[in-house]
Amino acid sequence: MERCYLIATAGVIGLFLTGCGRPIGGGEKLQKDASAELLAEGELAASELRAAAKGSGLRVANLLGAGTAPISEAGTFRVYLLMGQSNMVGLGRARDLPAEWREPHPRVRVWANEEWQFMKPSRSFGPEVAFTRELVEAFPEDTIGVIKIAVSGTGLAAWSPNYDPKLAKLTADSIKGSLYGDLLNAVEGARASSDFVWGGLLWKQGGKDARRSDLSDTYGVRFQRMVGRLRLDLDEPSLPIYVLTYFDEAGIEENRRAIERIRPDSIPLFQFQAQVDEFIPNCWPVFHGQLPTVIDQVHFNSEGQIKLGKLAAEAVLTLRPESAGEDGEGDPSDETGEGVDAGAVDSGAVVRSSSDPG
Repeated sequence: MERCYLIATAGVIGLFLTGCGRPIGGGEKLQKDASAELLAEGELAASELRAAAKGSGLRVANLLGAGTAPISEAGTFRVYLLMGQSNMVGLGRARDLPAEWREPHPRVRVWANEEWQFMKPSRSFGPEVAFTRELVEAFPEDTIGVIKIAVSGTGLAAWSPNYDPKLAKLTADSIKGSLYGDLLNAVEGARASSDFVWGGLLWKQGGKDARRSDLSDTYGVRFQRMVGRLRLDLDEPSLPIYVLTYFDEAGIEENRRAIERIRPDSIPLFQFQAQVDEFIPNCWPVFHGQLPTVIDQVHFNSEGQIKLGKLAAEAVLTLRPESAGEDGEGDPSDETGEGVDAGAVDSGAVVRSSSDPG
């Protein structure tokens, strides 16, 4: 099967695998293997998930809000989900942004403080700033909206449609509540206040689950379950999903020794992310490689977040469902990436298929 990737040029990557904060349990296992519990069948009802939410996932987005913003009746209101842990939260500094990017764009919205608001990064930012700026240029008649659910140092169990606080403890996340419930609450409010079309989901997560073999080994199945339930709850069976990750298959093998030395349990997780398009329709890996970081060499700095946002926008514009075109209704030629100017993304991104040697 031919596959189309966006991949950033990169050197050897190692220290990112240290993750966020201290290793769980000082680097030791918290308890016995929990694979059976992680893979148990069953899902909670939407009402139960919403009730289990504590609002943790929306706190970062709330800080991006800059006052109530009307939704234009002209053009299409395209809404994107941004979900993940620390590099989706973002450690970019607002003062590093171009002056015009520090002010609200008239056609960009963020779901914040229980309403659609203008987006204005005042302190820190993640990929959403460059991402939305690229898309308003690509869709000059449309409004771009973001629903961001992101919490640093969070494992996949917090987004599980079978949310269980006991399993969330495996990644020290039980105190955060159900982030999937936060998502459902935000979507319910957004739908009640506006008409929009789904543009896709950007997913940047995995470092926390890379710390335990049971979490890494079961990651693929659990992610597929989350995606299946999400598409059902959104009533969007072909929702485009873009998994932002470091390595393609060749990169995993090239760096295997370093990865196994620093985070030995992580290989199955990264292998799944690199091949996610083989398991989930309309879901693509987007390889960002080594991006500029702050001093910890883990979290992307302002330049890195701008590059990540631009790369994500390029993915959205290049990798499209077979049924999606400019209006979301049909242009299969976009799936190959032909005709897209990858040089417009200064992150070093290029478009290639699996038949390319590099």
